[in-house]
Amino acid sequence: MNILITTQSGGVAGSSYSISYLARGLREKGHKVILGIPHKTLLHELALDHGIETCEISFRRKIHLKSCRQINQIVRRHNIDIINPQESKDRYNTILSKVLFRFPAKIVLTRRQRVADNNFIKRWLHVRFSEKIVVVSKGLQELVKRKGFPIEHTAVIHNGIPTEEYVLQKNKIEALRGEYGYGKDDVVIGCVARLKRQDQLIEAFKILPDSWKLLLVGIERTQFHKKYPKVTLDTISDRIIFTGIIRNKSGVYHHYPLMTTNVLPSQMDGFGLTLVEAMAMGVPVIGSNYGGIPDVIEHGISGFIFENDQVEELAGYIKEIVFNEELRKKFINNGYDIALNKFAISSTIEKYEKLFLQIAGT
Repeated sequence: MNILITTQSGGVAGSSYSISYLARGLREKGHKVILGIPHKTLLHELALDHGIETCEISFRRKIHLKSCRQINQIVRRHNIDIINPQESKDRYNTILSKVLFRFPAKIVLTRRQRVADNNFIKRWLHVRFSEKIVVVSKGLQELVKRKGFPIEHTAVIHNGIPTEEYVLQKNKIEALRGEYGYGKDDVVIGCVARLKRQDQLIEAFKILPDSWKLLLVGIERTQFHKKYPKVTLDTISDRIIFTGIIRNKSGVYHHYPLMTTNVLPSQMDGFGLTLVEAMAMGVPVIGSNYGGIPDVIEHGISGFIFENDQVEELAGYIKEIVFNEELRKKFINNGYDIALNKFAISSTIEKYEKLFLQIAGT
């Protein structure tokens, strides 16, 4: 089977890693996989590192005739059976390319985040010209359904993690601890995410004990201030570390062991990959009640789920994880089992392969 996976961005985000895992896994199963992506991006670097073939497509606009022509050329040159667009601009341009050039390849869309609007034309196009829409969680499937997409046209395939890559070096962990000035007994509340709703976590942090630390991995301090200018950090600034973007995934992994708990405050996540990563690293987790996060966390069993904008509730859950050692161990053990068994990348790849083969008729 010949597969073209496309995305408009490929920048520093969980989706770039998820796409690279999928491409590698399908190729290892004997399929020809090509990534149609902008070059000079993180995903392009990951593809080069793992020998995955790429074709440069810019996807500058939702209607971009150059991108449409490029897609058609790739499809015909490589006899593509399945095209799997992953984001908005490449979804539209793939559909338009099929309409214009009438190529035989079949389209399977993937949605990783919430549907931003409720546009009838958008829904019609996506359903009419795709064989299936993959959503990365049951929670996201419900959000898509509320926007008017027929549930029978969707298929849930969770993201997965490559646990074989989680090889940590003690000296790197200790180097980070020294760089940030953390002691081994310090309570460190962590968040690994690009800019989302970290404002909630900071407001919760203000009512937690003064000796605790906050580690925000993936965003800049100036970036946060620009997004949330009304959130003041004056009284807690010296206890917060903004790491900025970390392009190397291994560098991100080495931050998890510093954390007492990992929190994902979000109103956009279709899944919550960083929660699964933390669980696989033995770090208890807390996430907001949105999208696919409840697919990952079973409240009170493998972590806590809080309601967005309920800052005191979030602060209470953080305290409970820190102070209740029995509960903490329960979350760590259950989370580890779930991460390794339910969210293994091998399962994700097998489900995509089965769906693609069924649709391609091979």
